[in-house]
Amino acid sequence: MMLHRRLCSVTVSRAASVQIQRGGIGLGDETHALHAACVHYFDLERGDWRACLERVRAIGFRFVDIPIPWRHHERRAGELALSSERGKHDLVGFLKLVHELGLFAVLRPGPTLNAELTGYGLPDRIVWDRACQARSHRDNPVMVPGLVRMFPLPSYGSDAFRDEVRQYLGALAEALSSLLYPQGPIVMVQLDHGALMTQRCGPYEQDYHPDSIRRYRAHLRQQYGRIEALSEAYGTLEGADEGHRFTGIEPPRRFDARTPEDLLRHLDWVGFQEALVGDAYRAFSGALRDGGFEGCLLSAQLPAGADRTAVTAAALGGAVDLVGVTVGGAASESNRVNLARLCGGLAVRSMSGDIPPYAAEMASGFTPLSSPRDGQDTMFSAMTALAYGVRGFNLHMAVERNRFIGAPIGAHGDLEAGADTWKKLNAALDRVKFRTLRRELPVRIVMPAMARRLMRVMDALGSAAPVSPFGQGARARCLENDFGLGHRVAIDADTFALSFEQALDARGVPYARVAGEECPQALDAAAWIICPTAGPMGKEVRQQLSEAHEAGARLTLGPIPNILDERFRSLAAGKVFGPRAESLDKIDPASADAAVARAIEQLELPSYACDPDTVHATVHIDEANEIQVVFVINSGPSDVAARTTIGVDAQWEDAMDQSTTRSEEGVLEAHLRARSVRMLIRREA
Repeated sequence: MMLHRRLCSVTVSRAASVQIQRGGIGLGDETHALHAACVHYFDLERGDWRACLERVRAIGFRFVDIPIPWRHHERRAGELALSSERGKHDLVGFLKLVHELGLFAVLRPGPTLNAELTGYGLPDRIVWDRACQARSHRDNPVMVPGLVRMFPLPSYGSDAFRDEVRQYLGALAEALSSLLYPQGPIVMVQLDHGALMTQRCGPYEQDYHPDSIRRYRAHLRQQYGRIEALSEAYGTLEGADEGHRFTGIEPPRRFDARTPEDLLRHLDWVGFQEALVGDAYRAFSGALRDGGFEGCLLSAQLPAGADRTAVTAAALGGAVDLVGVTVGGAASESNRVNLARLCGGLAVRSMSGDIPPYAAEMASGFTPLSSPRDGQDTMFSAMTALAYGVRGFNLHMAVERNRFIGAPIGAHGDLEAGADTWKKLNAALDRVKFRTLRRELPVRIVMPAMARRLMRVMDALGSAAPVSPFGQGARARCLENDFGLGHRVAIDADTFALSFEQALDARGVPYARVAGEECPQALDAAAWIICPTAGPMGKEVRQQLSEAHEAGARLTLGPIPNILDERFRSLAAGKVFGPRAESLDKIDPASADAAVARAIEQLELPSYACDPDTVHATVHIDEANEIQVVFVINSGPSDVAARTTIGVDAQWEDAMDQSTTRSEEGVLEAHLRARSVRMLIRREA
């Protein structure tokens, strides 16, 4: 087996030949919808590669998502074995076959993959090197359960781990640069998996590695500038004596806040954790580009339940070209709500960046460690994600592999249950050029970064959060402390936002829930902005909300009449946003519904009301503002005859079974099975 450092001596810049666009990936003069299928070459017999890839192409995929386990290819530090004549670990041979079949490659080199691999695909020498390991608040390795055995997580803050990753990614990029498009199939590389931060994700579970603490102190120095400013904000500074100053500050090791001033230390700690992840990704991106992938698109993935982790789109967006989300779950109303939030925010974020809203992992099947999912669950999640804004996706898994159940293509290339469904869906999406359609989202619910951080530090479930059955919102998981402010700082903000989500849903008004740190781009084209004010709000978010309000957007605040700044000082809302801002001091469904009703009338908001109340609809329009696709979602447990007001009279065809129906007097009637989604395509008159 040959040891590879480089496959050719010349690296050609390909920045002009591969472009990311709102409609997908631009390759030369063509734009392709980013529909990828995940294939684990190392889990398949080499003789089955061609059959599996041909089936991937046959059911409508042009991109192949290819995880690359570091542990399978490393022979010694900095030296990789990527090619062999017969072995199933012949990555170069697999990539050449992908290219031969006219497919394109999205590489996933890690450093971590999950994929139910031992150590998440990291080499043992990295996993068991204490210098690379994340530390608990007691300076112990942070252990997580995993197949086949428990292992310690690596530290994003560790200098040793970062050095190892940079060396590995640089060597990989150098070796594979000759296979970049158009000479080869590689058009994009996805960094990491996001899985690290979903394990032991409580803010006090990790990372207290000495290098992380050093970076934390540097973060505070950059944020506050002078030790006197930090002392004024915190009140008392343990360890920051005259000799140490910033170098003596210790991070909080458990939630012990009793006053708003105490909370600042904890909010700064979780804010640092977000910055740490972004900084690590920038280092990894730099290694790939320096190694020869300068013209290749780079992407990253938000993990499932990202709001409970330190991984944010804003932090990752500074390191890569595209940030995707993770889509999956059961066919249920709770999952519909989660996907509406996730994919609505993704759609707004992508529109502002002119990139495709991408589901980097769209589950088909399940692992032995997760709850069983059948085909109904798979298609409910997939089509609901498309309904709420997703335009590109990676089918995970497309081909059967070890420790995974339910892929539509077998390990020998046989078509399994579900393959025909994906073929029909891909064909329908291509036929209507779904990647070019848009969903208008005139209403934005802005969640300030401080609100999300408060939910993390006040999470009563702590390290049990990833497996908790008690719900995801602050009302279900957060402590009810008010810290003397007279209101529940985390719970009331979440409840205020939820009351508007439910009122908007009930009247069929399209909206998106967006993160405050994604402003002002997330506020583009917003007619109405709703922002909870129970917790503190940073100066930048206040300014951006004010600018959007002055530009004409309606602004509704609540439930606290005064705004709290980043140091929990009270600001009069009228002075911050002007007298035209609407302030609601109640958290109840009736008040939210009344506000929504007023906005529909005064702002002429679109409204796609549905009956019965288990049914929801989304519409997707073309450049001429004509509705071309309608998704109708039934998240209830019973079959229904649904009525949806869309304001258009037309003939509609079901994308999956080709049955037809017609909307009359602006009302579309359709029969839906329990917990199902229909994609209805407008037919020519």
